[in-house]
Amino acid sequence: FSGDSEKKRIAAIGLGAGSVASYIGPGQSLTFYEIDPAVEQIARDPRYFTFLNDCRGEVDVVIGDGRLTLAEEPDHSFGLILLDAFSSDAIPTHLLTREALRLYLTKLEDDGILAFHISNRYLNLEPLIAGLAADAGLIGFTKTDTKLTEADKADGKTPAIYAVLARRMEHLESLPDHPDWQPLSDASDVPVWTDQYTSILGFFTFH
Repeated sequence: FSGDSEKKRIAAIGLGAGSVASYIGPGQSLTFYEIDPAVEQIARDPRYFTFLNDCRGEVDVVIGDGRLTLAEEPDHSFGLILLDAFSSDAIPTHLLTREALRLYLTKLEDDGILAFHISNRYLNLEPLIAGLAADAGLIGFTKTDTKLTEADKADGKTPAIYAVLARRMEHLESLPDHPDWQPLSDASDVPVWTDQYTSILGFFTFH
């Protein structure tokens, strides 16, 4: 979230423990959109987590469906939108449709970035993100961070897969030059989800 073009206003769909707040610096603001009020209660309970209380910037939590509540925000108001709602057994498919992507783009600044945390035990969502990116004419990269050392595991780190999308390559700054980030896969044969069609068949992963 930092750099020469530091994003000032950030949206995150999915609160969890609120750990994303630890990356926010002074002068930045972060709004979480969380559907479950109980999740916010836990994230704000200092007996368990302090990420929200310790945030160095401004942080807020909006309760409600992430797509519907984000739609109420002014257009072109976020430098970064992070979607982190796909780790559970049942993913919210309505957040990964053509129409949802169009909404995110209207809420982003012209040079804004979409970021996805797509780690999932059962589904490989990278081809789906690649298909959405190709359909919308966006630039996309992915990072697979699954090779953990014993020290990583001892520190509580878990395997993770990320993807980022932008309108133009230069909006990603130096990220495409980093060896850990690779272009999204070819999506020519990937069916794009819409509000009328979603199917997880074809995205199952087997370990």
